[in-house]
Amino acid sequence: MIHGHWASHHHFDLRLEGDRVLQSFATPKGIPQMRRE
Repeated sequence: MIHGHWASHHHFDLRLEGDRVLQSFATPKGIPQMRRE
């Protein structure tokens, strides 16, 4: 799940769940639109 919200500044949280473990990462610039190789 990707969630955008305002805290002290606007950022996005990327949340991943697997094997009943939830991990959350803050992405201040958002999700990249292009794949880098």
